[in-house]
Amino acid sequence: MFKKVFIVLHSSSIGGAEVRFSQVWQRLSATYPNIYLVLSERLETLLKARGLLDCSENNIIVLKGPRLRNYIIPLVKLSLLNIGSLFHYPLVSVGFIHSLLASRLVQSYTNNSLFKGEHDQTKIRFLVALNFLFARRLDILDPSVFEKFRQWKLLNRKISKTELSFVDYAKFRPSDIRQNIIVFSGRMTSNANKGLRRLIEQMPEIIERLDRNLSESYRFIFMGDGSLVESIEMEFTNNPRLKDRIQVFYSNHPEKILSTSKVFLSLQSPTNYPSQSLLEALSCGNLVVMTDDDQSRIMATNDIAEFIPHRWSVEEISSALIRLCKLDSKAFSEKS
Repeated sequence: MFKKVFIVLHSSSIGGAEVRFSQVWQRLSATYPNIYLVLSERLETLLKARGLLDCSENNIIVLKGPRLRNYIIPLVKLSLLNIGSLFHYPLVSVGFIHSLLASRLVQSYTNNSLFKGEHDQTKIRFLVALNFLFARRLDILDPSVFEKFRQWKLLNRKISKTELSFVDYAKFRPSDIRQNIIVFSGRMTSNANKGLRRLIEQMPEIIERLDRNLSESYRFIFMGDGSLVESIEMEFTNNPRLKDRIQVFYSNHPEKILSTSKVFLSLQSPTNYPSQSLLEALSCGNLVVMTDDDQSRIMATNDIAEFIPHRWSVEEISSALIRLCKLDSKAFSEKS
């Protein structure tokens, strides 16, 4: 039995993992008073604004400072002061020193980038591997990654699999009124989503093709949090052809957008599994244009999704969007 359990969310932006594990903590802490949520100051503000944290809740430890390196010393101190407690890192980037000092360490690995060369720096890959070796338990979300890790003798006995995620169906539900709104929702940081950068570069040509082929009005919404939000907004605003077609913002209530939109873009790399925002979009009745990578088809089928290659062309993504936006109300309802 552990004295305490600490769930550590050290990110300064909000994404699917932060939403999932803050809700896990809320549910568990209602029954188990020794479970603590450790998170950055900015993330605490964002979660409270979305109604995912109550201002009166106890057992919350806030890390001060703008960057991950500001949290290393406080986390090490927390480990030393709580020998015999368990530390759960849903996001993998825990420092090597803290791995050594933590009396118990559990890590959730939420993607398969270790096998896809997504980490450009060998140092990061090395630290991730070391963290896995020192962790008491590894929780893997991707079934294919789980099978690969099971082949590693050093990890076999401490690995478990938690498939998919969850969504609040009472909150994320479809509206009777649908509009030709195409939504991208996700973390907007420099290393979060390469698909986002590709999409932004192609937007002028995509808009041109949609203008030629759609008789009804339409618009794009880029919805998310991160360091690139302002620069993305400026890039679109400074282009006269794009500024009337595209909105960029962060919303504390994404369900209000997703409940009336028609199409959701799921372009994550290397996989769309287990995307929290995709689950929310599907729960709201959106059809999806998504990259056909690895475990993507666990999340959606051909009935509700248009699959495009990982390195899609402007023609491929535009054609998929046009097909879905041209559906009349009856065809859309039957498909969604």
